[in-house]
Amino acid sequence: MNPITLEPHWTAYLTALLTPVVAIVAAYVAIINARTARNKLKLDLFDRRIKVFTTIRDIVRTTIKYEALDDAAYTDLVNAFNDAEWLFDANVHKHFASRTLPLYEAYTTAIARVRNAKFADANKILPAAASEKKLSAAKQEQQNAAQALAVDEPVIVALLAPFLRLSH
Repeated sequence: MNPITLEPHWTAYLTALLTPVVAIVAAYVAIINARTARNKLKLDLFDRRIKVFTTIRDIVRTTIKYEALDDAAYTDLVNAFNDAEWLFDANVHKHFASRTLPLYEAYTTAIARVRNAKFADANKILPAAASEKKLSAAKQEQQNAAQALAVDEPVIVALLAPFLRLSH
């Protein structure tokens, strides 16, 4: 008798069992990779959304303090509004387009009028009474626009809050 044929073929059993074990481990690794990729996508989306939110929030707070927006801040604001179209739902973009952006434009226009009035006053272009009246009206316009933005800030936060979660 041949001793090799009498022994159980443990290599055959091992090979037969090892293939499903390797397949199960590979499937587990694939599932973990899929979860990781999905979570990375959620994190990337969250990062982009939080960037838009912080840009808008910072600019709102700047205007509430009656500070001027420089060109870079205004460009950041417009870029944030454009990004919001893709990162949030239609209601958020609609609010930005119909309410928030016009308020910022009114605020920026009011700041320009204040600067023009101060320039006219400093260079004695207008009589003192007219210059003072123009400056006062421009400052009031700036204050009204800033107050409207301050009222709009909680609305913006409420609109964006559902999207500022990692579970979304």
